[in-house]
Amino acid sequence: MTPLRLLGLAGAAFALLAGCGSDRGGSAGPFASLREVAAPALGAVIAARRARPAAGPAALPRPTREQVDAADREIIFSAVPARGSGATLARIGQNGPVSTYTTADGTTLALAGGVVVGSRGLGEDLMSAAAPSAAAIAAGRGGHERTYYFLGGVDQKRELAIACTLAPGGATRVEVVGLSFPVREVTETCTGSAGTITNRYWFEPGGRIRKSRQWLSPTVGYLEIELLSR
Repeated sequence: MTPLRLLGLAGAAFALLAGCGSDRGGSAGPFASLREVAAPALGAVIAARRARPAAGPAALPRPTREQVDAADREIIFSAVPARGSGATLARIGQNGPVSTYTTADGTTLALAGGVVVGSRGLGEDLMSAAAPSAAAIAAGRGGHERTYYFLGGVDQKRELAIACTLAPGGATRVEVVGLSFPVREVTETCTGSAGTITNRYWFEPGGRIRKSRQWLSPTVGYLEIELLSR
């Protein structure tokens, strides 16, 4: 199995951000729809966190189905359970199999067919990764290796290699912003110096990842990602 090797995400992502941010004219620019989708959800997140009782986390608000359907680009929602936070992101670029998504404030995620291969703006970011393809994970069997790359001291690249196995799960349905989707679960269990990592994916019949829980880094922990667009 040939892993996806994805390097140089930072330059590409931030070049796209810089280009999009250069519109200073009367037009709201290409991020207009993202702001319209993200701003109400961000305000609701802030309000929910302020009102959250001491016991138990509150559900993080998503944009409405109407907002998602009206957007001119693909929309996802990503949460960081360890922090009790989350954000709406819109796709701003495509480089081969890798899609780059951004929040309104410039935090980015890179997904290869729904598999997380990079991040910027979350703290201990994933600089790049060698990971199996979404199709290989969807098969739900066999083993493979993953390699994560982080920045260590004095900007030295730090490598984390883990061995993984796949296991198929049963068929179920997931609800995402008012719509119900038939899915099939696949679990990826990995072991290495970071301990045991368990990623979970919910695939639609056509092979698209509708929802997932994927490990990002030792300090950030897991991301929960939902594809909101139809």
